Amino acid sequence: MKNKAIFSALLLALVMASSASAMVLSSLDYNPIATGKESRFTITIKNTFDNEVTDVSLSLDLAKLALKDSSRLLFTAVGSSEDSVDKIKSGKAEEFFFTLRASSEIIPGEYSIPYELSYYEKDSKKIKTGSIGVVVASNPLLEAEVYSDKPIVGKEGKLNIKIVNKGLADARFVSLRIFPDGLNLLSSDSAYIGTISSDDFETETFDVIFKTQDALISGIVEYKDFNNNLLKQNFNLPLQVYSVQKAYELGMLKKSYIPYYIGGALLIIVLWLIWRSISKRRKLRRSMQAQEG
Repeated sequence: MKNKAIFSALLLALVMASSASAMVLSSLDYNPIATGKESRFTITIKNTFDNEVTDVSLSLDLAKLALKDSSRLLFTAVGSSEDSVDKIKSGKAEEFFFTLRASSEIIPGEYSIPYELSYYEKDSKKIKTGSIGVVVASNPLLEAEVYSDKPIVGKEGKLNIKIVNKGLADARFVSLRIFPDGLNLLSSDSAYIGTISSDDFETETFDVIFKTQDALISGIVEYKDFNNNLLKQNFNLPLQVYSVQKAYELGMLKKSYIPYYIGGALLIIVLWLIWRSISKRRKLRRSMQAQEG
């Protein structure tokens, strides 16, 4: 992430009782830290006293920023959390350098890191405290999954697109558009999802008719990241669609025995009618023979 975060006259630097004379934290220059990564910080201290100051030391108090219910720090120093110079002349400025690493578990956002500035002015040691603002940035990591409960050739069904955010930052203003091959859409080809939080997911459902056994679902997910940048992510995912015969074998479709029941009942009726007709003929024949005798 190359966007420079430069803060001038940051957060009330160290001010003496006299507003005209002070040790001023005049600027902070760094690249926003990505989660689990490190960044180099340049902090500029200016001496606005009428005389020089000596033994100037600037230290960052990282111990005050720890994860909740843990001893792990949100930020750790790569090297030292303290830097110093021998002196700063009146009206001059000096740079102090630090390299900080953000925890892999930190939540992206803005943080205040306490600092302590100590120096000697007219042989008197002075200590001032304050804080610097640090931005931790991270991007969402979206992955798409495609599934259907009953994907059967020639049948209507539901196509489910699951968008999972595996990143450490929320994905905002998420929208989805699909381009399916091997099935017909019965509903819109796009959907607005909104926000997908870190370590969470959202599912969109589309009404379709499955046409072939080898379907391919292509799509585009658009969203905005931590820095409000508009990002696009494409996906191409296969979907197994089953033939009707295979669906019966797998139990996805249940055979109906009603036609067999109806056919059996009709056969019984036909047999009964035949038997009845034969029985009537026999009775008629016997009656005629009895009259002739």
